[in-house]
Amino acid sequence: VSQSRYEARIIEPIYDYLTLSGFDKEDFCLAKLNGKFGFIGRQGQWLIQPVFDFLGTNCFDSQGYCTAKIKNSWGFIGRDGSWLIEPMYEKLFEFESLQLSRSKFKGKWGCITREGKWLIQPIYNEIGKFCDRGFSNALKKNKKGFIDQTGRWITQRNEYNNSGFCLAEI
Repeated sequence: VSQSRYEARIIEPIYDYLTLSGFDKEDFCLAKLNGKFGFIGRQGQWLIQPVFDFLGTNCFDSQGYCTAKIKNSWGFIGRDGSWLIEPMYEKLFEFESLQLSRSKFKGKWGCITREGKWLIQPIYNEIGKFCDRGFSNALKKNKKGFIDQTGRWITQRNEYNNSGFCLAEI
């Protein structure tokens, strides 16, 4: 008897955590057991063993990348659990619309590509999320401004008010 993928199945309540969003389109569900994260399938079987300190709450992106933390370092894993980008970063974010991941390395922020190459060198104290037009707010040596997707400043770095918004016209 074949079962539809949408039929109810019983998965034993053994987990410390299951993501509220449930299963993704490839039938992966983020789970935590004994303090470690992995992914389970619809039958409750481990698709990726729970060996990670943390995994991205959005699961995998459209190209199969998921943020993963192990031994205080961050990288990206694929759906088979192997490292796509080795864990060497202090922090990183999922890839954004420009296919860049904001990444912290040796105390400074930059942006890496899906190949793990620095597109924006880690020289900033902070980098915000990039907008669809390719700009982000950034902080370097107590000066704020906007940078483009190459890291080039596009505003004067001293034209900010206290709320962090740029007062200059672009």
